Amino acid sequence: MTTLPVDGDLFRTLLRHQASTVTVVTAPGTPPAGFTATSFTSVSLAPPLVSFCLGRTSSSWPAVAVADHVAVHLLSHRQQGLARTFATSGIDRFAAPTRWRTGPHGVPVLDGTLAFLVCQVVNRVGAGDHVVVLAEPLLARHADGDYPLLYHRGGYTCLTPAPAAPDLLALDGAGQQLLFGAARTANTFTDDPVADEQIQAIHHLIRNAPTAFNSQPLRVVLVRSAQARQRLLPHLGRRNRAKTAAAPLVLILAADTAFHEHLPRVYPHRPELRDVFDADLAARQAQARFNAALQIGYLIVGIRAAGLAAGPMAGFDPAGIDAEYFPDGRLRSLLVVNVGQPGPDAWAERLPRLHYDDVVHTA
Repeated sequence: MTTLPVDGDLFRTLLRHQASTVTVVTAPGTPPAGFTATSFTSVSLAPPLVSFCLGRTSSSWPAVAVADHVAVHLLSHRQQGLARTFATSGIDRFAAPTRWRTGPHGVPVLDGTLAFLVCQVVNRVGAGDHVVVLAEPLLARHADGDYPLLYHRGGYTCLTPAPAAPDLLALDGAGQQLLFGAARTANTFTDDPVADEQIQAIHHLIRNAPTAFNSQPLRVVLVRSAQARQRLLPHLGRRNRAKTAAAPLVLILAADTAFHEHLPRVYPHRPELRDVFDADLAARQAQARFNAALQIGYLIVGIRAAGLAAGPMAGFDPAGIDAEYFPDGRLRSLLVVNVGQPGPDAWAERLPRLHYDDVVHTA
């Protein structure tokens, strides 16, 4: 290893090896100011103090230089677009699609971030071509279960969960995170539409997942129009109505109790099973519900694989939905799912999961 004197270029190159948390700092003003920062750090616990750095030539410096309060937002790995917006010069960073509101002390608060702190500025210390801003957190809010956005080697990245053991999982860390580690049940959604082509791609991905007798009894109704949605809302629990009315797409998932009619085509080596199930309604209904439930699990994973969020809801009146949408009695509703891009405050706090020893036992 060769030791070299440190100049500006070498210093920047060395810092590329450091992975930094990506934040957006906002300050009140007319217009408000905000910028992407990777210099945020904690300074003290008693009293609580944090710091961030800002260049004196930054367009945000005049507002930060006189601000009594600022907000520091920790971005999630899903918010690269927001980070790029607040790192871009010459634009209105607070214009749509940025979602924000005026928070305490007039500070702009961005929606949907992993966490944010509203802070009182306590000192500004000049340091070369930058200023170190020291601030005391007054208010804080955070969401659990997501991963922070990082900046490393000149680009945005995120943490990759370590596998349970080396080489025991074929799915790479990014896939594990997308489908399971960072995936959550969404309660709010943006206005971004979900295209039919996306749903078709999801179906193409999951259609080969197994079901007993290759029965494939899941049926999906896409509820898009306002008129169709108004038919649905009265049958939902009150807490589910507002978010369903605002979601870009709603799925009604049902079990086809006449799935056996397709068995000669999809299970051709046992064509007699069609008549067996035709003569046994109870067995047919049980198989329809069980296998449709399996397919619902595949579907939710498929939705996540498409980069979308799912909001499954069991709080509805099945008899009401069946009478409204499936009056012939053949289909039986099992679940209603909102689908789209997650919106502000989309995630509830992640609840505890059972440990391996609580779930797995050896006979």
